[in-house]
Amino acid sequence: MSIDRRRFVRTGLSAVALLGGGFPAVASTLPASAAVPVMPRMSLEEFVRDPNRVADLRKGVDAMKARKPSHPDSWFFQGAIHAVRADWIADAAKVDPDVNKVDQAKFWNQCPHNPRYGSADFLLWHRAYLHYFEGILRKASGNPVLSLPYWNYPVAARRNLPEIYRVPASSANPLFITQRVAAMNAGTGQLSPGAVSLDALTKKVFFGTTSGADVFGGLIAIGSEPGNKGAIERVPHDTVHGGVGGATGWMGSVPTAAFDPIFWPHHTEIDHLFTLWDCVGQVNWGPYQVSWFDAKPWFFHDADGQVQNNPRRYYVDNASLNVRYDDQKPTCTPLPAPRAVEHPVNILQRFASPQAVRLGSSSGVHLSASVPVSRTVTLATRQRLGAANNAVTFAANSPRKLILEVGEITFTTPPSVAYDVYVDLPPGTPPDREGPYHVGTLTFFGLGSEGMPMPNGPGELFDISRIARRPGFDPAKLQVTFVPFDLVVTASGGPGTPRESTVTVGTLDVRAVDTAP
Repeated sequence: MSIDRRRFVRTGLSAVALLGGGFPAVASTLPASAAVPVMPRMSLEEFVRDPNRVADLRKGVDAMKARKPSHPDSWFFQGAIHAVRADWIADAAKVDPDVNKVDQAKFWNQCPHNPRYGSADFLLWHRAYLHYFEGILRKASGNPVLSLPYWNYPVAARRNLPEIYRVPASSANPLFITQRVAAMNAGTGQLSPGAVSLDALTKKVFFGTTSGADVFGGLIAIGSEPGNKGAIERVPHDTVHGGVGGATGWMGSVPTAAFDPIFWPHHTEIDHLFTLWDCVGQVNWGPYQVSWFDAKPWFFHDADGQVQNNPRRYYVDNASLNVRYDDQKPTCTPLPAPRAVEHPVNILQRFASPQAVRLGSSSGVHLSASVPVSRTVTLATRQRLGAANNAVTFAANSPRKLILEVGEITFTTPPSVAYDVYVDLPPGTPPDREGPYHVGTLTFFGLGSEGMPMPNGPGELFDISRIARRPGFDPAKLQVTFVPFDLVVTASGGPGTPRESTVTVGTLDVRAVDTAP
């Protein structure tokens, strides 16, 4: 681990029944928007030092679960904002007919894992979601200063599922559900180092124009290239979802994830890491559009029941939301949301346009859960791009990019591993995420989930231009290697027991994309 990263670490009806029993009204005399200083969001290990805080958290969750599903302050409604299965909605409507009156298109199934939004929405949308949920939880708990804790899993000693979310393992504990990886619920397993890597914090720009794997936040593109997740969305976001949810648990699937109480400290940690990245300095937005910050695509209910529809820029600075973290330095100055200078952004819609040139492709490959798998892609660079400009095609100052699409991904169940992707890894060279051959991580949260269709089949995109700039790059071929790593290991840190992988990559396509405006 680098010095910088060490610093970052320091510094149906049955479903409704599981989400809550009856639906009595829960009264509160607290003003939802009381202008009182709230306690900072703190790590769970600090949060649990005060049993009263834990009791208030459980009280708030319990109260939300008791409300009828159509109530904006209910556990069901709040979980459905992220995403919800159609059969769960139908079952909820059987016991609460008012569910059919909810403007579902406006309020439910809104998470940015859906290609209706660009991947850059991931961090700001979830920040807004946390903010309004936290206000509702605070009011339901009766504690006017309660704040959500964060799961501090980058620290090695904190990678087991926090105890208050698994003990007692019964319905008496509103933070516990059975639909998780059994070893995590039992305390015999923990998240692996690979699943909680902070490689994303080394990315210097928020927005990108070609591949989200090389940027922190993602792309502004809407609905065109959903494979462009930002680095932090891939790891640790997706990998923690997979590690806790496994093949059948709620955290492992987009339409059920937010119904697991551990969803909230997980996403509070993602927002915490966003804050740390934002405050470290020497980072920037990258290419952006001011109009993106000014747009108001999201609708949330606040704790007073009022619908809030604010521009994205409203959520850029956590301080404006009365949010701070216990390790956040007073000198932290987040990147301000731009208010001028419209930067030209060429969204990667050209990837499937005549300006994109396919240089080569390979047929599918079955990925192993235990050993690396490689596949060679033969390229026709000179024939397709012309011998005259081949040598400078992917120069550092060239607008042309080399993109690897790992496409047509299919699997029966989400695997117990994720895959680091390497290009032209020399024989005998150990895989290393910090090395020059690593181009990103293949994760599965959101791929092919119910209600989350992926255009043109599920796929992930990786910008491999820097590989093409390396001395000795062979323009006639390249080798793609998928290296599996466990999402969950034993409590002592030993290897997990991977399930046999059912993941198949249908195609490996390599294309040259001109990203000039």
